[in-house]
Amino acid sequence: MEMKGSPVHSIEPQIMEAALQAKKDGVEMMVAADGSDLVFGGMDRMLSKDWDYDDWVDFYTFLKPEEVLKEPVSMDSVFAEYKLPNNKIDFLKFIDDIFAHESSGSYCNACITAGMKYTPFYDPSGMVKMAEPLDLQRIRNGESKYLIRELFHKCYPEFPIPEKVPMPRPVDFYFKDYKGPTRPEFKENLDMSKFTGNQKWQMWCLERFLNNLEK
Repeated sequence: MEMKGSPVHSIEPQIMEAALQAKKDGVEMMVAADGSDLVFGGMDRMLSKDWDYDDWVDFYTFLKPEEVLKEPVSMDSVFAEYKLPNNKIDFLKFIDDIFAHESSGSYCNACITAGMKYTPFYDPSGMVKMAEPLDLQRIRNGESKYLIRELFHKCYPEFPIPEKVPMPRPVDFYFKDYKGPTRPEFKENLDMSKFTGNQKWQMWCLERFLNNLEK
């Protein structure tokens, strides 16, 4: 958080742990394929439908500020630029503009913080672009990253095409005994049983970030 200058995503600590282990093993540069999901249609939940504006905001917001903060600030400005007529949203442009930077920033920050030498993070798939628009219908029919699937089958016809498995973040376990934030910015007597692990992570992370600012 100190390196990034902001709270971090729950995936960053484990990426940093992997980078620290790689560094200990003599690795100087991490090569990843996070951009493959973005370029080739791996974010199947995000691409699962043509989203209404309000539904997208609810989907993308892990924790609504007004649920836990005494003086919440609306985050609508992040989404408003992508609003379309009839209460729709340009979710594809949002993914390219907002989500892509957030996602790659998580990997970069984790590797840089771990002290990787030279180029600390390298993602070849983030440097390519589909020649044609993504076939959303294929993705919605269960063929996420269909181009990668086809290439895999050509290279390794004897192997079944593996299913995409998201990187797990065991935040439910980490925060099973979390009592909640105590800073004055948060509402008192929050019922922590109502919140998911990811929501608890955001509360803990924001409180830790604010504490760091006061050092």
